[in-house]
Amino acid sequence: MTEKSESESSPLVDLIGEFWEPVDLTRKRPIHTPGQMYWAPIIYRDEDLLLLRLKQYEAADERRSLFEMIRMSQTDSPFNHAPVHELHLRNNEELVVFRAKYRSAMLFSVPMTEPDALASRDKSFMVIPHYTFHDDDPAAFKESIRLFEYNAVFHAPASTGLRLKDGFFRFDRVTVVPRNDLNEAMPYRLTSDALRFFNSWFDAYKSGVLADDLLADLIEEARRAKKST
Repeated sequence: MTEKSESESSPLVDLIGEFWEPVDLTRKRPIHTPGQMYWAPIIYRDEDLLLLRLKQYEAADERRSLFEMIRMSQTDSPFNHAPVHELHLRNNEELVVFRAKYRSAMLFSVPMTEPDALASRDKSFMVIPHYTFHDDDPAAFKESIRLFEYNAVFHAPASTGLRLKDGFFRFDRVTVVPRNDLNEAMPYRLTSDALRFFNSWFDAYKSGVLADDLLADLIEEARRAKKST
């Protein structure tokens, strides 16, 4: 077995062996199963929402209507305004402006099931974005992620064979993506063991309780080993 580099290693990898596995996209596509990696539009959510509001309406030519962007903190009537019929915008609805980036993300849900007798509804999936470490990230930051010291972050080690850099997933950036925007599957996915512990750590993030005894023991042992060095 080939010895792993530092960026490919972690306490979890020491336990399960492999974190990533290749996917042959020529044989199976699309692949709508949890753990599969995709390119997907990931939204950046600012703490202060940016609203797009109608500033001046031109009934004779709607293309001449003027809009303005305003922070929610700068208006005294967020989600409370006169309806904009031309935009089908109700009085308690807003147009919200988000920045988005096309980045790698892990599929985290299955297709929605539907009763045969009812009309089909629009389908969406939950995805969790994947980030890579920067060269200037402190070593202590990287080590903290490997040791599960961030409850909303899950380490994703590098893979030389798959040309993947060392990085992590962020649970607090989970995004809902329409089915039609999930067209670019990536040729790799999490192994079943990695996905199991991923789900356990996500459940702990949701509930505040880590119910997976094996993962809890792994984290405790890894942190103890760090203190002894």
